[in-house]
Amino acid sequence: MAELNIQKTININTNSNLMKRKTILKQVRRVAIGTCCLLLGGAMMQSCQDDMLTGQPDWLGNSIYERLQEDGHYTNVLRLIDDLDMKEVLGHTGSRTIFVANDSAYAEWFKKNSWDIDSYEDLTSAQKKMLLNNSMISNAYLIELMSNVSGTPPVEGKAMRRETVSSIYDSVYIMHPDKMPDTEAWATLKAKGKSVPILKDALSAPMIHFLPSYMDFNEITAEDLSILTNHQASSINEAWVNGRRVIERDITCKNGYIQKVDGVIESTPNMAEILRQHPQMSLWSHLIDRFSAPYRNDVATREYNRIYNNEDTVYTLRYFSKRAAITQRADKPNNIMIMPDGTTTVPAQLRFDPGWNHYMYSNTMGYDLHYDAGAMIVPTNEALEAWWNESGKDLQDEYKTWDNIPYETLAKLLNVNMLDAFSSSVPSKFNTVLNDAKDMLGIKKEHVDSCFIGCNGVVYLVNKVFSPAEYASVAYPALAHESTMNVIYCAIENLNFLPYLLSMDSRYAMILPSNTAMLMYLDPASYGNVDVMTDAEAPHLIKISRDKSEAIGIGQLHASRYLTTVDADGNITEGIQSQANVDNSVISNMMNDLLENLIIVIPDTSMTLEKYVDKGFEYFKTKGGALIRVTKAENGNMAFEGGWQMEHNHKKLVADEVFIKSNGRAYMLNEQMPLGAEKSLYMTLKEHDEYSGFLRLLENDYTNYESKKSLLSVEMSSYQPGNLRNGNKNFRLFDNYNYTVFVPSTTAIEQLQANGELPSWSELEMDFPKGSKHINPATGKEYESVLDSICYAEGWYSHFAKSSSSGALDTVRINVAKCLQDIIIDFVRYHVMDRSVAIGMAPEANAQGTSYESMKRNPETGRFYPLTVEYDQNNLTVTDLRGVSQQVVKTEGLYNNICREYWFDIPEGAANKTTLYMSSDAVAHLINQPLYYDKKVRKWRDVVVEYLTNN
Repeated sequence: MAELNIQKTININTNSNLMKRKTILKQVRRVAIGTCCLLLGGAMMQSCQDDMLTGQPDWLGNSIYERLQEDGHYTNVLRLIDDLDMKEVLGHTGSRTIFVANDSAYAEWFKKNSWDIDSYEDLTSAQKKMLLNNSMISNAYLIELMSNVSGTPPVEGKAMRRETVSSIYDSVYIMHPDKMPDTEAWATLKAKGKSVPILKDALSAPMIHFLPSYMDFNEITAEDLSILTNHQASSINEAWVNGRRVIERDITCKNGYIQKVDGVIESTPNMAEILRQHPQMSLWSHLIDRFSAPYRNDVATREYNRIYNNEDTVYTLRYFSKRAAITQRADKPNNIMIMPDGTTTVPAQLRFDPGWNHYMYSNTMGYDLHYDAGAMIVPTNEALEAWWNESGKDLQDEYKTWDNIPYETLAKLLNVNMLDAFSSSVPSKFNTVLNDAKDMLGIKKEHVDSCFIGCNGVVYLVNKVFSPAEYASVAYPALAHESTMNVIYCAIENLNFLPYLLSMDSRYAMILPSNTAMLMYLDPASYGNVDVMTDAEAPHLIKISRDKSEAIGIGQLHASRYLTTVDADGNITEGIQSQANVDNSVISNMMNDLLENLIIVIPDTSMTLEKYVDKGFEYFKTKGGALIRVTKAENGNMAFEGGWQMEHNHKKLVADEVFIKSNGRAYMLNEQMPLGAEKSLYMTLKEHDEYSGFLRLLENDYTNYESKKSLLSVEMSSYQPGNLRNGNKNFRLFDNYNYTVFVPSTTAIEQLQANGELPSWSELEMDFPKGSKHINPATGKEYESVLDSICYAEGWYSHFAKSSSSGALDTVRINVAKCLQDIIIDFVRYHVMDRSVAIGMAPEANAQGTSYESMKRNPETGRFYPLTVEYDQNNLTVTDLRGVSQQVVKTEGLYNNICREYWFDIPEGAANKTTLYMSSDAVAHLINQPLYYDKKVRKWRDVVVEYLTNN
């Protein structure tokens, strides 16, 4: 955008009607105590009490106009007052505070100024208005009271800005087509080929002042003030207004105060204008202006045309930003701005609008423009070009020119240099200025070349580029390569994974599916579907793309659902579309689960995925707890397999490109993404005879006693397990975590049962096999159940029943049943360990020889019994509480079995809105012998007797 040319502004001879006479009550500390003031105009007595903000002198001199005349050194100011018909206001009526520069200051200003004005006679009417109105505020203020804000009592030291008497119509810029940015937002207006009136903001520019009370309240040091004033100030006792020092304060007049300053106050530019006005910031200004647009201003158009009796359309210059004067639209919530066409969502947003004169950060305290302002860190053109050729070289290689960088990518660079609050980002507080990763940005006092004070904040011109942490993170390739990976980036940013991936203390391997790969996502809720014609697997294919015309956020992702068939090698054949628009909540749910399992945390920050693979490690745990297999392809690139790919003999997913970043490496996959396993623990155990004995311990269909404790379940509250169509059951002990299941061989379990060390569920059966007869020799009658036969045989009924009543016998029966169930379930629990481990899994931090928790709780301590595990590229050893160690049996198909269990929320009558409620990841391994949490191996009958004795 072109630098605003003040000489091309239109003179608008509108007389300010903003003045409103106000009786001002204030105790004055400077003059004789207890003397009451005269009423303005001399008719009434005026109280000496506080009026919150303003002060009234104890004695009244001449008017402001007369005092300036008497002084004799303010002829230029007096000429401005006369030419703008303000003599009546400043000579008789009204209550004003005016900041004036003497004739010597004007003489110096005429020699050098940004307007190229050589003498008073060269000033246009618009320029005269800016010189006078931007130097004057309504009401009479002592310097010491200008930092107060309204309250009961007034709050001292919190104000740094105050509105002047200026009007947005004092100067209206006429923009020519050749000065309009070459962006889509300006294209329509530029194509008309006509110059148009543009308001730099729809609100007038306030005055910004650094006064002693404010600086003291906000702990702004003398060195801060020196840097802010480009080393002109030396003490926080000085008062500075619009970048000028007040050299004589509080000259009392009967209609206000005169404050003398050391130079001419031209105008009060906002931060965006400051960038345009200084050539050394032109490149940054150009980048900022890519986010600008002209918005038709109907109110300003009516007023402008009323004054000039013409038919021009007036526009307001605005910036696409999260924090602006007006950002929302009813159908586009969450501060989403719309392009001037009224329908299209802006491509990206700045942190705040640098052209908003009244900018104030979002707060819950009700603070307005008086309390604070913003700040911007702006590199010189030289610093920016140096960065472009060094640290920013990957951007240059990808996009060639600054203008080709996508808005979303560029906004990250600009936003990290836009600081919400001026008061907390002065030089003495630079160490608290944070980047997008909430780490120190790194700006230091020596980086500041000079400072520029605007009406809405301060611009620090610096000799270094401070780039966002994201540019150095594993998420950055997805941001930078918008054309190939903007789908996954949208999910990363809007599902709040970005802060996690910005950690520079961690090391990640980030799998980034390309936009092409995102068309190959399989809905885990459809696992188990079968094509009725071919009997082939038929999960649903979800094609996910990005529609940037939608609101910013996950709503930009669009998905459609397709029927498929999957062959024995995992090849997917796309069928007909079954749903054109997948619900946003479903998309969000899918993407959240997917991202959890695309992030691998590298435990040793000195290692990379490649180094681990070279050392023989193949399995890596994701952030979500699932295991992914990583090997090296023929071309040397990393190749990935998720549980689904391993189950379906699918060819490995080879990384097409690797990006080396400060906190790890990112791997782009073009074909598909690693997908979670389809098989549950139950389905896995069913596939192998060696696992069958352990499976029988889980398959408890015993329902005859109130103490039922089934280990497999098909229901949890209102949620449904995945793969129910294949008769799946989920393991009740699993939660939303990852686990290892050590499966004793069927032979070992049967031996335990034969030795009487472990009961089977058959001991609890109520009914005998059909046609069999079991006679109780004491009574000559049939036993009621298997459990009864055991209780009679062991003499438990006669010994532990307090009477022979059926109620007493039932109590014994129930207690025996409970005890037997607990023995079986406790046995199972000790073979299930929190945390997944596998042979060939990259070691987790401090994992070797570590005691992990089993799922069996010690009733005496309340803590879980431990298991000690050691594993490497070739073996896995587990040691129980007795100190007995066993190696996982390395028979193909009986170790490193990756399982995943799903619980889905299926709305009634809306199967296509199914979302994942919870998932559990596990690895199953065969071991030859069982694990013991009790050093003494006991017969289960002895355990029952002890239980009956104690209960």
